Amino acid sequence: LIKITQFALTYQKKNMHANNDNQVDRRSISWYYRLRSELKSSYPFFSLDECNGYDLDVEKTFAPSFILTLILRTLLLGVTVATMAGSIDSYLPENGWIWMGFLTHWTVVLTTAYFLAIIGCTTFRSTLKQPSKGEAPGLMVRLAWGLYSLVFPLNIVVVLLYWTVEYVPGLAVPWYSVMLHAGSALAVIIDGNVISCIPLRAKHFIFGLSVGLVLLVWTLINDLTGIGDGEWPGEDANPNNEDDVLYRILDWSENPTGAAILYAVVIFVGLPVVFILCWSLTVWALWCKCDGSGRSLYQEAVTNDDLERTPIIGGVGGSEVHV
Repeated sequence: LIKITQFALTYQKKNMHANNDNQVDRRSISWYYRLRSELKSSYPFFSLDECNGYDLDVEKTFAPSFILTLILRTLLLGVTVATMAGSIDSYLPENGWIWMGFLTHWTVVLTTAYFLAIIGCTTFRSTLKQPSKGEAPGLMVRLAWGLYSLVFPLNIVVVLLYWTVEYVPGLAVPWYSVMLHAGSALAVIIDGNVISCIPLRAKHFIFGLSVGLVLLVWTLINDLTGIGDGEWPGEDANPNNEDDVLYRILDWSENPTGAAILYAVVIFVGLPVVFILCWSLTVWALWCKCDGSGRSLYQEAVTNDDLERTPIIGGVGGSEVHV
């Protein structure tokens, strides 16, 4: 009887793990429960824990294949670099010094850094090693993950602010400006949600908030010290009026109250809403489920040695017998 039980259990375990990847019980969890869990102080900043008993599979999450993923990401990097080069060229030679003074250009530089980091992870597969349960992934993966968590919502903010506030209807928009204010965001969305399935963690909101606060300090310094936005056709000789501010809606010298109210709304309302939408997109799954069930989860393969050590309670006097 013991021998029959041992044989049956061994066969069952081998059969259960035969198609490992397709048999994972993902135990989907609600949108609210996931968000609340990620915000807990005990939840690590770069945690792979999916709050459902499983960890993310690092390789399948960040670089699911080698050749195809590398080709696609290299193309996206090329498009981003070409966009950045076109934008820089439009500022040269007179206004090259102020090119990095705008949030849009910060964003495209950070997006380029993200693609370089994620291509590094894709190329050097050793960086994708699965850590022990409860531990964070390797340094390169954390770098790419942190940059993605920053540039994904930041690109969306740039798109929304440009087309709703800064854009003047009727004016021609050069190709590089369209790419800066739409194409860059699309490239990040394709990479993180189509080529791979990179999640945002709720605590990663601090990345975007930090950039927003740095931008606040920079616009104040720029406006109050008269640094300006460079020399452009159509501007008058006065370096201290509204046509010389970085953003015409943020005129700290002439309308500090309006600028402060607008900035507070963007930072404390707009940015959190955009981040939550981006976070929700990363947990979106088929059949309109916002539960993260489409993510790749890690499950250790069971070897023959593991099976041979499987304990069975039985034998004489209830002793433990090993198969």
